[in-house]
Amino acid sequence: MRHLASRVFITAVSLLLNCRIYDTQCGAKLFRRDVLSVFDEPFISRWIFDLEVYFRLKNLGAQAVEYPVMAWSEEAGSKLGVCSQCVPVLRDLFKIRRRYLRGAAK
Repeated sequence: MRHLASRVFITAVSLLLNCRIYDTQCGAKLFRRDVLSVFDEPFISRWIFDLEVYFRLKNLGAQAVEYPVMAWSEEAGSKLGVCSQCVPVLRDLFKIRRRYLRGAAK
């Protein structure tokens, strides 16, 4: 169920935000020191701030590079319920779209 929900989410991200990252919510992220300013302002979303980081990097002219994690084990006790957060996450997707893609579709 979790994998299916993840794939539905990333498909929505791809369609709504034109973002081609396979797993935006992976917790492993590395940053160069010169782009840490992307964390200066508060984020719109509590759960999908990773997408805002991506767009903030893009606005700086920096490039996000995705490398696959070769080994992964699922941890019990996730903080994001698949169904309980659907509406807030979808709402936040549209907020991110409005803020970072304003005028980009023209």
